[in-house]
Amino acid sequence: MENKLEHVEEEALDAYIIASAKNLQLQHKEEWLMPTQILAQTAGTVNHYIGNDFLMYRLRTLVEQGLFEMQGDTTDIFSYQVKLR
Repeated sequence: MENKLEHVEEEALDAYIIASAKNLQLQHKEEWLMPTQILAQTAGTVNHYIGNDFLMYRLRTLVEQGLFEMQGDTTDIFSYQVKLR
């Protein structure tokens, strides 16, 4: 297997992030989720190395776009929660 970098559009993983959040909401029967849960689920779904910083950036972008809602202290990843709108 050849290791190489592959360029994809910035939003290429957004569908994985959204699907991971939906799956977690169903599994836990909870509307609000810790972002760390979504990041772990998404990283486990994608077959390539994706840094947590990039996934966190995309999750925050989805919040800004109105696809997710956020509550809590956003300066600490363990102090806030997100939910799908």
